[in-house]
Amino acid sequence: MPVTWQQVLLEYQRDWSRKATYDAVMDLVREHSGAYGMGVDYAYTMVHGAPERKA
Repeated sequence: MPVTWQQVLLEYQRDWSRKATYDAVMDLVREHSGAYGMGVDYAYTMVHGAPERKA
């Protein structure tokens, strides 16, 4: 069964309490995941109070 790089990345991260890799994974997702990345970016600003990113 084919899988995407996103599925593999998120499976490797799996445990979101892993602080050592959390930020790097989120940076990859926000930069390279299209609409999913935009959703993550939006949620990140709402949950973490981060400033909005500029395009």
